[in-house]
Amino acid sequence: MTTFEMSQIVGRQVSYADFDQKAGLVSVIGNYYHYALSDGAVIRPEEKYQVSAVAGNVLTITPL
Repeated sequence: MTTFEMSQIVGRQVSYADFDQKAGLVSVIGNYYHYALSDGAVIRPEEKYQVSAVAGNVLTITPL
């Protein structure tokens, strides 16, 4: 079964401005999701990120 998140969000790029680090949320196409960074990544202003997986309401974010 394909969910909205799987079909519309996986593969999308996000930038530093899309993260609300205090709340632990990331904005993707107008919706906020909890996120987990892959492989111990750290959010940096100069980097771009990609949504690489979805598990419920948690997106896995990978640096590009």
